Parts: sequence; C-alpha cells; structure tokens
Amino acid sequence: MKYFFFLVIHLSLSTYCLAQEKKEKGNTPDYSISGDAQLLSQFVYKGLGFSDNNPAMNASFLANLGSQVKLGVWGSNISNLSAVDDNFWLRFVAKVDVFFSDKFKVNVFLYDNHFYKSNQRDGLNIGGDFTYKSFEFGLEWMNNLEGTKASAEYLWVGKLFDYKKNFKFGGYAGTTISHVGTIQSWVDLKIVGQYIISPIAYAEIGATLNSNTSQFGNRDDPTVYTGVKLSY
Repeated sequence: MKYFFFLVIHLSLSTYCLAQEKKEKGNTPDYSISGDAQLLSQFVYKGLGFSDNNPAMNASFLANLGSQVKLGVWGSNISNLSAVDDNFWLRFVAKVDVFFSDKFKVNVFLYDNHFYKSNQRDGLNIGGDFTYKSFEFGLEWMNNLEGTKASAEYLWVGKLFDYKKNFKFGGYAGTTISHVGTIQSWVDLKIVGQYIISPIAYAEIGATLNSNTSQFGNRDDPTVYTGVKLSY
C-alpha cells in the first residue's frame, strides 16, 4: 500500500509541475462554475448499491481555477448502508487536469468524503484517472473501506465505442483490493449504452455484476439501472 501511496503522490507532484510549466493565457483563474447533475433509477458505485434500489440524484459544483485546477463539492442521496441511517454523501473535491496531447489526458484527484447522519464512512480517496485515445483506466487509494477504517485500492479499465451518430456502448471492469479480513476483495463489471441527447447531455442504461454477491447483503446483487446526465 505504501508503494501505491508514493506512486500517487509522485504522479500528483509531477502533474502539478507540468501544469505550472504549461501556463497559458487561458489558465487565468476565472472562478466560473462547472459540474454535472445526474438522475438515476438507482445509484451503483464500484459494483455496490448506495440508494437501496431507489432513485438517486448526484450533482457536482466545481470552481475552475484556470483550465487545469478545480475545487468544489459533489453530493448524492444514499440509504441503507449500515445500521446508522445515513442519507447524504458529501464529497469535497480537488482535481488537476493535464492534457499531455490530444490523445492522452490525466486527472489527479483528492476526495474528502463525509456521510450524514454519521461519520462512520468518512475518509479520503486519492488517485488518478487516465484517458488514452478512447481507452480509460485509473487507480485509487481509499483509507476507509466500507466503514472498516482499513485501506483499500481500486483499479479499473474501460472503453466506450461510438455507434452511428448519437450512440455509444461499452463497458468497465474494476477490482477493489481489500486489506481487512472481514471484507474480501471483489471484481465489478458494468455494461453501458448511451444515447447522446446534446453535447452536454446523455441518457444511459447499464447493467452491473459483482463477483461476490453475499458479503454486502443485496447491495452487491446484479443490477440494471437507467439514468440521464447533464453537464454545465
């Protein structure tokens, strides 16, 4: 785990230095707001349900400090995660985006998670998402897996294919590497189809599958969901 942490720190510092070297006119902080809003039939994240098979809404609000650095918040309604009646997930977000070329982009992030009404699941996520051509992959370190106060890593890869003008389809595969005896590591798969409504909006249907369908109750059952997302 320590090697993973050092890798992320090194990547973060390298990305920040590159961002500083690439300062251009367009990088002047303007503090404009960007983000997205997503309405889902149910909220499934890393192969686990977070809304108890009920509709959920996720939204983010980010201040653009230039073209690469973003700070802000993300939130979602949640339910039935534990004996404590948590019903809202708030995440403070810090991101650095770097475009190495038209084909290769890196997003380094730090998430500070807070769950209400309790703080049982609060914790940090540190990692990076990479996009090369139309392939996506990422790595992430978490310091509080499912409220156990134990760390875990998440690795994922995915790709969406363009079909005709307004359709995309593809899938994602991820693995959560647990470091606590009470939770086994698991693999999650997601198949996705999207209809592009406009340059800033799309509708989506997806199906998820978890390799361990018993240790989280019905939260890790196979799931089909629908949703619509708007970016601004």
